[in-house]
Amino acid sequence: MFATRRPTARLTALALLPIVAIACSTGDTASTWAGTVTDSAGVQVVHNPLEGIWGPRDAWALEEVLSIGELLGEPEYQFGQIISVDTDDAGNVYIADFQAQEARVFDSEGLYTHTIGGAGAGPSEIGMGLSGVFALPDEVFVPDIGNGRINRCAHDGELLGDDTHAGAVGELVHLTLVSPLLDGQRDQRGENDHQRLERELRQPGQ
Repeated sequence: MFATRRPTARLTALALLPIVAIACSTGDTASTWAGTVTDSAGVQVVHNPLEGIWGPRDAWALEEVLSIGELLGEPEYQFGQIISVDTDDAGNVYIADFQAQEARVFDSEGLYTHTIGGAGAGPSEIGMGLSGVFALPDEVFVPDIGNGRINRCAHDGELLGDDTHAGAVGELVHLTLVSPLLDGQRDQRGENDHQRLERELRQPGQ
């Protein structure tokens, strides 16, 4: 799956979300590595040659397996500013659109199913501060800095509640403003961002 959670440029009109698989062929390597490793004041410096050791059959390739989004079509498939993408165990795709102040859900075939949120400050609504969508096994977290809370929803979009305690909101700020890569980095507890946010919501201050 290829999608960015933290785009550097604002998408002012429409956006297409390609989902691709990365594959590598299993051809034999062309040769052994011909580079060198030198020591510079105790630091190992690796010098790679201009020619790589992969042969033509070994190169990585991208294959599109799913595309969500249309230049012209139904509004559910048009995006303003995608800031976060996640999937659940069933293969459903959750896309947070900052401009629309909502998260849209698509099934594993890329068909729109429902929307979570919407502009506003009422129950389940999202203020000017949608900062992601996190699909967990039993519920979905939708951080909302604008309203200072994290909406908790069922996978079908039903609101289960919201959390406004300081620990959860603080973790929200960390995830959206401090952590440069979601899902890839682990802290001292060995937890990734999903797990830290879930723990803070379920067991504040622990």
